[in-house]
Amino acid sequence: MAKRKSILPKIEREILFRNEASCCVCGKNNVQIHHIDGNHSNNELKNLAVLCVEHHDQASSKSSMTRRLSSALVKKFKSDWEARISKKREIARRYIRTNKEEQSFVRFEIKRLVYSLPAF
Repeated sequence: MAKRKSILPKIEREILFRNEASCCVCGKNNVQIHHIDGNHSNNELKNLAVLCVEHHDQASSKSSMTRRLSSALVKKFKSDWEARISKKREIARRYIRTNKEEQSFVRFEIKRLVYSLPAF
């Protein structure tokens, strides 16, 4: 097994920012950084996911006794979570530059994204 390399602070800040320091599976804030491919020396952003302690345990578990969170599923959760956060930030940026009527619509869109409400 390759020797574990520390994640550079710049990379750690970036992955936490992209995920709002929240678990990409459940949204909890008590998080750890998970190496998706299991290689602790591979500190590329695409190989790092932000998971809460419970989901990190599920993703790292080798036991067949516990429900396993596969690397493919972690990648899917990560991709979806980061896309939702990016969309929320884009809406927030537009919100700053809009009038009152548009701000009301944007507030609804943010709530719809956060609570996964159906679109009209």
